[in-house]
Amino acid sequence: ETSPPAEDYVFSLLYFAKLDYNMVQSIYQDDLKYLSKWWKDTEWGEKLSFPREKLMECFYWNVG
Repeated sequence: ETSPPAEDYVFSLLYFAKLDYNMVQSIYQDDLKYLSKWWKDTEWGEKLSFPREKLMECFYWNVG
């Protein structure tokens, strides 16, 4: 059995963990938007025959 202060600590820790997760996800989404725009602007997919359209896969390999 946990004491009331310990339960408050766990609740606060969970709250901040969720907040941090959401902030990090927002940063990743912004990075992916920027990367997608860059990829489209360079037109490498159309200009070169060998690049693959695996932007998301490469992004998550680097993030993970």
